Amino acid sequence: MEARQHTWSSILRWPSSPDISSCSPSATSSTSIRRLNIETSLLSTRGFRALIEKCPLLEVLHLDVSIFMLPGSIWGMLATQCPRLRILSVHHANTACYLPDPKALHQMFPNMEEVRVQPISIAAVLDKLGSCLERLELEDVPQGSDSDDRDIANTVSLSAQWTDLWNLGSLREVGRWTMAAVLSNCHQLKMIDLGRGVKIRSAHVEGILSRARCLKSIRIDSGTLIVMASDLVASEWATTSLRVLSMGIDLGQGYSEQSNHASLAEVNTTTPFASCPLQRQLLRRIGTQTMLQELILGSSRRGQEESEINHEGKYLDVALASGLDELAGLKELAVLDLGDLGHTVDMEELERICRQWPSLWRLRGVIRTWMPQPGAQERIQIRERRGLAMRCF
Repeated sequence: MEARQHTWSSILRWPSSPDISSCSPSATSSTSIRRLNIETSLLSTRGFRALIEKCPLLEVLHLDVSIFMLPGSIWGMLATQCPRLRILSVHHANTACYLPDPKALHQMFPNMEEVRVQPISIAAVLDKLGSCLERLELEDVPQGSDSDDRDIANTVSLSAQWTDLWNLGSLREVGRWTMAAVLSNCHQLKMIDLGRGVKIRSAHVEGILSRARCLKSIRIDSGTLIVMASDLVASEWATTSLRVLSMGIDLGQGYSEQSNHASLAEVNTTTPFASCPLQRQLLRRIGTQTMLQELILGSSRRGQEESEINHEGKYLDVALASGLDELAGLKELAVLDLGDLGHTVDMEELERICRQWPSLWRLRGVIRTWMPQPGAQERIQIRERRGLAMRCF
């Protein structure tokens, strides 16, 4: 992750214990305050000025403006008195009129890293924010907001500088317009989290992978969006520097019928998996990402009630016959999550996993903690349940 990330966010994320909470001018006389949490309904403009004058080292400021109308003069006041300000958070802003033009804001605060706004109406904020910084995070937009797919698309299109897009799929409004904007502006994208992606399609994921040459992390909640393997191999991936790959992948009709299991209860079967050309092709593609540190093929983030398997054997597996050897180049792999894949693995494959990835320290999705004796034909069902995690031996 970059050492310094810039964020314009539509959701407030604030430290749980700021240095001063609901401040008044008499709350402190210290000049060493670095964080302030101010409910501005308690302060007049004069009181706000008096408080800020006591905080020349201020770096983090949270303003709750649910009642108080912020005058435009406070920005010049802050720039003069608090030149070190790097994080500004505005809570309960009814419109974006409280914030100056983004470029002007950065001229006033050269150290500014993050501007976080939680508005009641997001559309005006989306229209005004987002042309300067590198990270856009969209999550938990208040119910009843007047944003729509085109509003968000316009924000994404404002700048080709976006490097991080987080929780994009958490907004129900995100759809084809937003994704078209993402695909047009993803060449410098380094990290993207598509969340649940209700209206995002598998082809959009393929488009990102084939265009985002700087991409290091792509995360998708596989509880909602399942990516088709055929889409993932349709085009060459633009990046070779992925660190995190997290998604549910469906092999669809390309999966060998011999690999389908009539019942997931058949955990002791000795019938080997049939090789699937599509799966091997995809695993070979993943295997080219030699910097990969996290490979998450299941859906561990979902609750137990959502994680009951009904995959009919169409998801990826890590059987030797299916292409486990294609991943041998992932020497930096530290986390392997196989939750909810719904297949079994024998001792030979487990030993291969541990031998093949020397940096592996977490293996998720192994439901049983016992290991069969060497040479035994029993199999261990790989399936995530209750967040079970085991350290690789």
